[in-house]
Amino acid sequence: MSFLNFFKNLFILLLFFLILIENPLPALSCLQCDKESNTVKDQFIEFIKKGHKNVEIGTAEIFTAFYDDFIDNMDERRLDKLGITELAKEFGQIIKSIEATISKGGRLMEVINTKFQELKLKAEIIFATFEEERACPNLKDGFNCGVVEQKVTQCGTCTERNMVCVGGSNESTCDEMVAKCPMCVCHGESCHHKRTGKPCHPCKDYEKCLNEVLHCKDQEIQILEGEYLVFDCSLKFLESVDEEIEYVLEKRNESGVVHEKTSRLSHLLIPKADNESSGHYVCTARSKESTFPISRVEFNVTVSPPPPPEDNITINKWIKITVIIGSVISFVIIASIYTCIGLLTLKRKRNLDIRAEKKLMKQKNISMYTQKSKQTELGEVKITMDIEECKPKELEEVKITIDIEESKPTVKK
Repeated sequence: MSFLNFFKNLFILLLFFLILIENPLPALSCLQCDKESNTVKDQFIEFIKKGHKNVEIGTAEIFTAFYDDFIDNMDERRLDKLGITELAKEFGQIIKSIEATISKGGRLMEVINTKFQELKLKAEIIFATFEEERACPNLKDGFNCGVVEQKVTQCGTCTERNMVCVGGSNESTCDEMVAKCPMCVCHGESCHHKRTGKPCHPCKDYEKCLNEVLHCKDQEIQILEGEYLVFDCSLKFLESVDEEIEYVLEKRNESGVVHEKTSRLSHLLIPKADNESSGHYVCTARSKESTFPISRVEFNVTVSPPPPPEDNITINKWIKITVIIGSVISFVIIASIYTCIGLLTLKRKRNLDIRAEKKLMKQKNISMYTQKSKQTELGEVKITMDIEECKPKELEEVKITIDIEESKPTVKK
């Protein structure tokens, strides 16, 4: 059984050495440039050297060989601080995964091989992302202008250097000119080295080419007198510049260059523009520390006088409109008043008619009642007279009745 384990371990060792020879991982060379990654690596090697029941003999040496071979002879690879941080993070996760395998008692050699292959793929993605998205931002996203110095690290030596990214047309070869001679900063007749500050002499035609390379955008501004004049000097790639930037606004004409203002803000403001504000302006973004120019935006400004007062036709038009509106409103108000008066008058007339009608009816009723009363009185008189005439007859009838009663025979009980 031990004999089989010996050959198994030997086979794995040979396999790892073949992998080291056939598949080096140049991207991992930048790991040595991160102090924290070096500490993690050293602590892990010390841990497996002390011995663990699940750690096979020679594991520390194999791991070290993997790591050292990947960082040798990689001077050509470069990465910024963000990329190195991302690479160190991925390496730390691999170490944790290997430690977890040791605790569980898994196949350690196979896990180390697999995890380093995964790290290779992730590292290549990190390097590709840097080159495609962050390296020389002034030459991406439709830009091809400006001079940007970018700090990058050589992975093989961990040396930090400034990578100069120069825009401009290849036809004029100004990009090559400025790239070869970028450190000489000139203001008027005075020129100094960007880093050392010592006097320097720019290359031939350097100033002309620099002006061409720095030019990034033109803008037309048209405003009225008295309005605010705003210069937008911002460019997207300036957000990626490591240095602190300041913006210098100048007005250029035939007589020379006039400095307007300097600000750390990308939007510069001139309040209450007048006719003299018209002209050609240049806004230069530059390093605040070295005053080296990075980019330029040029503006053509036209300030127009305010519109003249409205002519009489327009005024009369508005007056007519106002009069018409006023007349309509007045007519509506008057019509409403007359309508209300008419309605009230009509209502009052109706009330009077009703009262008159009621009075007439009352009079008719009284007249009819009077007539009926008279007829009743006449009837009563006639009846009285009739009664008087009938009285003797009634007396006779009464007398006859009494005589009859007396003549009736008496009935005995």
